[in-house]
Amino acid sequence: MFTDQPAVEVSQPAYWREKFPAGVSDLDLPADRPRPAVRVYVAERCRRRVDFRLAEKLRPGLEVALLAGLQALLSRLSRETEVVVSVGKNGEWVPLRAALSGEMTFMQFVEQQRACLAEAVSQGAFPHSTLAMGRASLGGVCFSVGDETATAPECDLTLRALEQSSELTLEWEYNAALYDDSTMARWLEHLEILLAGAMADPAASVQALPLLSTGQKQKMLVEWNSTAADYPRDRCVHELIEEQVERTPGAVAAQFVDQTITYRELSERSNRLARYLVKHGVVAGSVVGIYLERSLDMLVGMLAILIAGAGYLPIDPEYPKERIEFIMQDARVPVLLTQSSLAATTGNTSARLVAVDGERDAIAAESAAPLSIHSKPNDVAYMIYTSGSTGKPKGVEVPHQALVNLLASMAKVPGIGSQDVLLAVTTLCFDISAMEIFLPLTVGARLVIARREVAGDPLLLKQRLLTSGATIMQATPVTWRILLEAGWDGAPLKKIFCGGEALPRELAEQLLKLGPEVWNMYGPTETTIWSSTGRVSSAAERVPIGPPIDNTQLYILDGRQQPVPIGVVGELCIAGDGVANGYHNRPELTSERFVANPFRPGERMYRTGDLARYLPDGTVDFLGRLDHQVKLRGYRIELGEIESVLAKHPAIKQSVVTVREFSSGNQRLVAYLVPANGSLPSRTELDAFAEAQLPEYMVPGAYVSLAELPLTANGKIDRKALPAPDRVLEVAPTALPQSELEEKIAGIWRTTLSLTQVGVEDRFFDLGGDSLQLISVKNEIEKAIAREITVVELFEYPTIRALASHLDKGPNLAALAAAQESGRKQSQSWARFKPVRQKA
Repeated sequence: MFTDQPAVEVSQPAYWREKFPAGVSDLDLPADRPRPAVRVYVAERCRRRVDFRLAEKLRPGLEVALLAGLQALLSRLSRETEVVVSVGKNGEWVPLRAALSGEMTFMQFVEQQRACLAEAVSQGAFPHSTLAMGRASLGGVCFSVGDETATAPECDLTLRALEQSSELTLEWEYNAALYDDSTMARWLEHLEILLAGAMADPAASVQALPLLSTGQKQKMLVEWNSTAADYPRDRCVHELIEEQVERTPGAVAAQFVDQTITYRELSERSNRLARYLVKHGVVAGSVVGIYLERSLDMLVGMLAILIAGAGYLPIDPEYPKERIEFIMQDARVPVLLTQSSLAATTGNTSARLVAVDGERDAIAAESAAPLSIHSKPNDVAYMIYTSGSTGKPKGVEVPHQALVNLLASMAKVPGIGSQDVLLAVTTLCFDISAMEIFLPLTVGARLVIARREVAGDPLLLKQRLLTSGATIMQATPVTWRILLEAGWDGAPLKKIFCGGEALPRELAEQLLKLGPEVWNMYGPTETTIWSSTGRVSSAAERVPIGPPIDNTQLYILDGRQQPVPIGVVGELCIAGDGVANGYHNRPELTSERFVANPFRPGERMYRTGDLARYLPDGTVDFLGRLDHQVKLRGYRIELGEIESVLAKHPAIKQSVVTVREFSSGNQRLVAYLVPANGSLPSRTELDAFAEAQLPEYMVPGAYVSLAELPLTANGKIDRKALPAPDRVLEVAPTALPQSELEEKIAGIWRTTLSLTQVGVEDRFFDLGGDSLQLISVKNEIEKAIAREITVVELFEYPTIRALASHLDKGPNLAALAAAQESGRKQSQSWARFKPVRQKA
């Protein structure tokens, strides 16, 4: 087809260097299993016969149409706007890059790729032997037409188009070490659907072409979200509690230390305080601040605010004064419910302060009869301020209906009854506290409010669990972990609710061994505490989130709000009755995150910014935050994946990985590690452990030992508080320099890599070095020793000791031979070479 195209007058090596200055890199496709440290290739095949009507439409320009369709599919599967496919022509292979950004139509894309392929073919095969560009791979995916045996070296996926008589068959030859046959079958179906959509509408945008059949979309959007359930839609939260008061007036509703309050007493005290608040300026629809230490007064205050027709706004007594002032001013709080010991710390505010202890007699003089204020289900029940991307907190307005739906769903699954005791340990400013406080009170159970000191001390918490007789407790993974470390044996709990952060598999296994049911909860503040909950099974490899709770839908979508295929990563969006009203006084941010639901006209959904994927059984696999996804040297990296691997090392108790800039343009992965027994292994051991389970580019370039990870007030890991690498000690290096030359080279490495110490047996690339920095090292060493050296020498002698021995001309031959072999392997590995790739 392309033999009549004019040759491009340019030397072949120069052409390929210009097209691929940093080599050809594999696509980050969603594999079924992690790529092993040592490449394993197990060839399997998967075929699909193309519908004959589609085949006839494709046949006139079959090769380029299939190539364009394949590139479009790979872009969607990998979420990359640039993809490289190696095309087989006449027994030779040429890599072809495609850019799929913007609104290019499929017809335009086909013509573009026709021209690109003709030009590439005119240059001949990709010249591995003459281009020292790192790994010899042609990219992770190859494509050919008609040749049943053609397989490019190091290709994990090869798509062949085979024509026989009037039939067209598409075939994957794939690496079964990475992919399942069912995945390959789905991808072939996606490709056929995409091509059919392109033939039906060649003017459609490439990125908008369909991938899913009607049946697949029905399963994802409807069947897996079939959560409709009845609940008291016309009720507000305080009305549900009042109904419980009528059923069990004399039962104990709540306990704090040695104080108890019955349901009747709770109702009467709340009604009196509600009347007092109304007298002092609280009107229906307003928001009242609650600035109290944990106590029964706090509980009465929350309920009183709701009875008065207002929403409550929790403010933590441990907040800095500046934050308290900002929240009060931003929310325009008319009344602040507080206590005498805190009144002087509220800062500059115009709000009327009501001190529940100082004004207790006046409050007690009010009538205990219910107020006649009737709140509506869409009125704000509470407003909670969360951190904002701009650096200023933002208030999330949650209506009664959303909270009532959550409480009704949670009462059924995981379930709570009047015989249960729930120990509440969460600060009021963390939204999950609303479920802790109100859920037991709507079913006649007993609420035990833990003191602030108890929640943060595992020994006190362990003791309070026993003395309270708690059957249910909800907490973050960090809290459960410290409880286990304190020797807690599971008693007396029957149900463990874990949420707020991803539940690590190994922690789930530890909790399951204790006996209670373990439930994994997921949900952002903007969709009312928990949007999904699932009982954890010891059989699962990963701890899933989901299924969705009642009247809630989970969608995993791409940037165009289209559902992504099974196994493909997308943004998790949540719809249903739990979606909050929006952000207080932030219309632009509200419209950005709370968007129209494309699948249910007239409804809204919330874009969480969380990454997830569907597994074949409909399970939702949570993968972390969009802002915890990084690109480093062109590679897309999920930091949570590295953290989960490091956490498996027996010497590591906790791990957090982030990207740090050590100097301008020098970014490296940094792992912050909490030792399990006081000290960490050597960097060499940590590298070896990580390399055994992760690609080289995901191995941290520095390790930092911390006594403990910094936490937010809500018990989550505070990534912003992680110390800068230059303020902490790194893991001890291998042997330190001994000779003058070793010290010179080590000094150059330290300066280039912005490290405080390096060892003479450390390897440059293991410490986070890249190809550009290697050139800088070469130049500095030449200055230091007043002679020229080559980059090849740096590869052949990858450690300081080996290089110094070589430069001194007195190496230990056995050690040098081993070092040279290590260097050769290193120079052959483009991933370890860590090139600075083109921006994707």
